Amino acid sequence: MKLEYKYISKYRKELMGIAIMLIVISHNNLDFPWVFHNVNSGIKMLCHVGVDIFFLLSGFGCYYSMKKTAIRYHFTRKEL
Repeated sequence: MKLEYKYISKYRKELMGIAIMLIVISHNNLDFPWVFHNVNSGIKMLCHVGVDIFFLLSGFGCYYSMKKTAIRYHFTRKEL
């Protein structure tokens, strides 16, 4: 199975929303452990991955944004 990055770009906002919900659940677990005491540890671990997913999707967004514009050339010339 070949990974199609266009689908990640197409559904980036939806995936970021899911990642944000995982982060909120993870933070609620830290603040209110008695609410989530029966939740499986695998689900808790998945909630901690929300931050990683969010940063990965943000990186995809930055990459595609820079790929579309000529800003990358501006920054490389300015640094040299």
